[in-house]
Amino acid sequence: MKHFLSTTIALALSFLVYSQTDYNKFSMGVNVGTQRGPSHIDNANKPFNLFLAANGRYMLNNVFGFSLDLGYQRWGFNALEDYHTNTIRYSLNAVVNAGNLFRWNDWTKRFGLLLEAGLGGGHLWASDRLLEDVDPLTDRMLVLNYGFRPQFKLNERFSLNGHVGFYYNVRQDVTFDWTSQIESPGANVQASYFVGSVGISYNFGKKDRHADWVPLEGSDDSKLLALEERLSEMENNMKDDDNDGVPNFRDEELDTPEGAVVDSKGVQIVDTDGDGIPDEYDRCPNEKGEWGHSGCPDSDGDGIPDYLDKCPNEAGLWSLQGCPASANDGVIKEVVIDPVTGQKKSNNVNFVIGQAELQSGSFKSLDGVVDILKSNPDYKVKINGHACSIGDESFNMELSKRRAESVQKYLEKKGIKRDRMIITAFGETKPVADNNTEDGRIKNRRVELVIVQK
Repeated sequence: MKHFLSTTIALALSFLVYSQTDYNKFSMGVNVGTQRGPSHIDNANKPFNLFLAANGRYMLNNVFGFSLDLGYQRWGFNALEDYHTNTIRYSLNAVVNAGNLFRWNDWTKRFGLLLEAGLGGGHLWASDRLLEDVDPLTDRMLVLNYGFRPQFKLNERFSLNGHVGFYYNVRQDVTFDWTSQIESPGANVQASYFVGSVGISYNFGKKDRHADWVPLEGSDDSKLLALEERLSEMENNMKDDDNDGVPNFRDEELDTPEGAVVDSKGVQIVDTDGDGIPDEYDRCPNEKGEWGHSGCPDSDGDGIPDYLDKCPNEAGLWSLQGCPASANDGVIKEVVIDPVTGQKKSNNVNFVIGQAELQSGSFKSLDGVVDILKSNPDYKVKINGHACSIGDESFNMELSKRRAESVQKYLEKKGIKRDRMIITAFGETKPVADNNTEDGRIKNRRVELVIVQK
């Protein structure tokens, strides 16, 4: 008995590290029943001796726990009418959820089984003094007990149970009927009895389930329960309370106004000027602009955003902070070179429709540009790509960029550093001829080279 008790307590303590918090652990209950006394006391043979008990239980996890038990027993005797003795008993018990341990939840969801063993004390007293030389009328003893408690779950809060317990009294001085004194009680067992009772228990706490009915990991029921919990969690995560298209688990703003445009985190995108550039990235949030200019406008179309352009209404040069060159300033001037003829009056490198590959007929003129740049290390060249109006605007914009890059790569192969070349794509926005004629479209499919010199 002592070995069983110590082993059970040790196992319970070892499982403290596995204590979980996803279920309730406390319960309390009451039981009523009867007990049968020692067979050597002939008087204690009444068919019903009242047994009452109340207990509170705490589960460390869904297998091990402990309980505090308080009981009252009334002993009646056939040979002694209108006479009885009483016992108050209390004990601290180790509890094992055998139903879980043996995986009953694989075949039943309602039936469970608890095993109990404990140590406590008791007080025995008589309703009248029959043994005159025994004083006082109360006898105190040490009580060892063990038993089992079948359970039937009514719901997640209430369970019915039966209880069968076996009790052993140590250091009992007087027999249960208080008619004889036990000689030299010592540390041996002087009396034993068993009880049978039925009762009800209540599980309390904030969780939906109690530890008694949570299956061990690895059982069929626990796997199903884990899947159900994961499904429930996924359903909760995928809710979209503000209907912005971003589920709650990713949404950093759960109360976005209806119809608002949001980013991938559910945060509302504010674009005050409606240029398609969110305010957080827009240097000019109150003026429509372009991504390439940090959201700011370029009123004169010279490739220099207004916030950097000292002459925002006149096309100018980067070297003059956006202002045009003056014929009399003697500092900066632009020289336009025709790479085909070498003459300043033309500045085109033309292309086949829809293509960006350089034609061999342009190489000689481009080599002339290379010579000028090599002879003048301080010079830079603007490479402006253009397209005709055949095709949509976005395609032509990209095509004009690729054409300018083709010229850039050619010059780079010839030894001109990339930082001396400035590429700008204009698409079909700056035609030099009528796009309604074939001859005009040929002229518009071009790259213009503008050499900037000091």
